[in-house]
Amino acid sequence: MTEDPRCCGSGMCIIDSEGRCWCGQQWDGQKMCAPPLAATPASADAVPRPGHEHAPETGAGDPPSTARRLLALAALALPLAAFAPRPASAQGAARPAGPRFTAAEVKSLQATVQGQLSALADGDAARAYAYASAAIQQQFGDASRFMAMVLTAYPMIVKPSSVAFRLPERSADSVVQPVQLRDSAGRAWLATYRLEAQADGGWRIGGCVVTADDQRLST
Repeated sequence: MTEDPRCCGSGMCIIDSEGRCWCGQQWDGQKMCAPPLAATPASADAVPRPGHEHAPETGAGDPPSTARRLLALAALALPLAAFAPRPASAQGAARPAGPRFTAAEVKSLQATVQGQLSALADGDAARAYAYASAAIQQQFGDASRFMAMVLTAYPMIVKPSSVAFRLPERSADSVVQPVQLRDSAGRAWLATYRLEAQADGGWRIGGCVVTADDQRLST
């Protein structure tokens, strides 16, 4: 799409057929300027926003370059968002706890997470990818892209120096398995895995949130 020659250069102008920009400024035939005080905006989209100006040197609001950087970061974060559910503490705060897990269920849940951790430690992208849910696999498309994402965004879960499983938790719409990890540099992390039940009775990993852990690892 060709950029409107009336744009201030920010790349964010949306100018209608009458020369009005979304920010409320008006094309006067030579430049964009504030509309007359008596002018009435034609729509809610044309209402001037206090403090917004096109020129970045005014310092009012975010400069266009900053806005473009934020949009770019948001686009980059979309693939990772699919791999990252809400932390367990946020999920279960207002929800009643479900039935306790049987010993067999705990073993199966933890074996699923340990299986992927082992595959990552071995550098086996195909095996690590196989533990991901169908939605995650669809998001990344193939094992190599999935592995590249993990190495970039979750390096602390690749070859951790120690691993300690907490008891899994069940909420209204998910099962989470918290895992305490320590990376090769000695930093402690809490990885909260969200797992999805499969028709064959097994589990797949539907997401993982990793946060710094200020508690001591279990022994």
